[in-house]
Amino acid sequence: MKTIRNRKELFSEILKSFYQGKYVKGEKFMTQMEAKEYYQVARPTVEKVYKMLQDEGFLISKRHLGSIVTFDLNNEEHMSKVPLYKNNPEVQDFYTYHFPILALSRGIHEGLRCSNQQQLEEIKKETLMLLQSLEMEKKINSLVFSWCIKVISNIENPFLKNILEHYLNRVIYFNNKKNMTQEEKVNFKRNLRKYFSNLFESPITRDYDEFFVEFKAFYDVVFHTPEALLFSKIDMNSQIFYEDSQYSKLIHALLVSIHSKGMKKGDVLPTIAEICKLYNVSEKTARNAYDVLAKVGLIIRRQRTGTILVAQLNDEKIREWTARDFKAQKVGLYYTLETLKILGKDFLSFETKKLPKYVIEDMKAELYNQHHDAIHTNAPYFVTDILLTPIIMYLPTGVLQKYYFYVHKSSAEFVNICGLELWFRIEKNEEVYALIIKAIEALDEGDAEGFADYGFQALQLNTNIIMQTCEEGLRIGAKK
Repeated sequence: MKTIRNRKELFSEILKSFYQGKYVKGEKFMTQMEAKEYYQVARPTVEKVYKMLQDEGFLISKRHLGSIVTFDLNNEEHMSKVPLYKNNPEVQDFYTYHFPILALSRGIHEGLRCSNQQQLEEIKKETLMLLQSLEMEKKINSLVFSWCIKVISNIENPFLKNILEHYLNRVIYFNNKKNMTQEEKVNFKRNLRKYFSNLFESPITRDYDEFFVEFKAFYDVVFHTPEALLFSKIDMNSQIFYEDSQYSKLIHALLVSIHSKGMKKGDVLPTIAEICKLYNVSEKTARNAYDVLAKVGLIIRRQRTGTILVAQLNDEKIREWTARDFKAQKVGLYYTLETLKILGKDFLSFETKKLPKYVIEDMKAELYNQHHDAIHTNAPYFVTDILLTPIIMYLPTGVLQKYYFYVHKSSAEFVNICGLELWFRIEKNEEVYALIIKAIEALDEGDAEGFADYGFQALQLNTNIIMQTCEEGLRIGAKK
């Protein structure tokens, strides 16, 4: 769990736990002393946050029982009673900036993962209700509101979901980067506009004209008016993003720096102390980033001299991929593949070498049923997501967790940018499907090396097809 630094962060964390479905109306919540221990914060901080939550109606103190119970966040009656815009800057910030995105992301992610049509309709209804309450209170821009409604209404559509996730990823990355210069901001917006301009002109958008008219208008509002502030307070650790974002962004920044400078094998990289100053990160973040780069073989540390060297940029493994149009964006998939091989070795070091049986069954069901068509079209999102996500969810945290952030960031960036074309255009490939089945069966038998080997082969096969069909769309892991 991330470190809680102030009242606002604690307030946000507790409300997020409600939205993630951990509590329902009337359920007993942790006491102030329990919250102090769980979140590792000072007692005055807990007291003030609990007072805020009680004032807003999220918690009710049952003094005669000595307990605190939760109120239902999605209850229409409750939502109408809770004043969304009190004269409390901390509460005000949370309601103004977090609610629309939490509502939208919750609806999208839960909606796309449920197989029951009735359940899907309930999720859509709840999400729309929350958005409408914001609209009535005039706490959400009308254009943003109409766009959110459009997305929720098309929640079953994977194409629209991909675009939304990419957009939110980019905007949140932009607004959470500290000490960004004005020039960096201008360049970032320019690159993002270029991406969406290309997308709007693509023949793939032909069937979504009505959606894109609203989306383009929404996009222009966010980047050309003060409404851009709508996104400025979003927490990178909300339910649709992974933790340790600072460390993950540093890895990408280092990769981009190495390749943009044309560094070669043996060139000296900044020390950890220099990295801390250069990127304004902590020593722990810098050390973790270098640990991952060393694990995947990109850098070598010379303990005696304390220097850090580039290891294998000219390696044969990536030379064929980078012979023409060599850019930093292409390196992400290569290291995704390499890291997957390492996963198998570290997997063996855990005491629990087998995933729970129901996890294996869920993975197989996911593969055979819900995403069967997507696997047959060879969409890389499902290859990486099916193989990696359940492992991280059910294994102890540790070194594997660190690899996952790096692997997922690279593969997710890849999918969000060129997966749209792959989704509709790539040829069917039964071999990839068969390899994933073998990887899952290897997990079932506790064979971590087999899992890594089959998973690596599946991703390699994807890579060959990707390089042939999506050359122009490759933007892997680039943090522009």
